Amino acid sequence: MNELKAKIDYIDEHIELIADAKTYWTINLLMEGTPKKKIKKIMKISHETLMKKVDEGIEIILKYEREYKVSC
Repeated sequence: MNELKAKIDYIDEHIELIADAKTYWTINLLMEGTPKKKIKKIMKISHETLMKKVDEGIEIILKYEREYKVSC
């Protein structure tokens, strides 16, 4: 499985935790199957920024999961 696809699938389960609009919509467009090239053009971002947004989404979710597990 493609690394980006695996990340998107993981994020899909917790998308509601992402508050940053650009990160949220970047990931949402990827989940809908929008090609990365089109997303970069629409959002006027580089490939590096696109990948950073996906990573930010994952970090938000991981942080939530760590805090949730500690408090339980």
